[in-house]
Amino acid sequence: MTLSFAEDDLNLMVDGATILNPDVQAANGVIHVIDGVLTPTPGDTPQ
Repeated sequence: MTLSFAEDDLNLMVDGATILNPDVQAANGVIHVIDGVLTPTPGDTPQ
């Protein structure tokens, strides 16, 4: 899966989804809250 990143004066985006809250500590690591859903394109999933 290839991700695209963009930024403007106020926002950082990944594949068109704005990162709302970066670096949230979780029990098993760190998550980043975004305002969208990222899904792999067919054929991009590892075997």
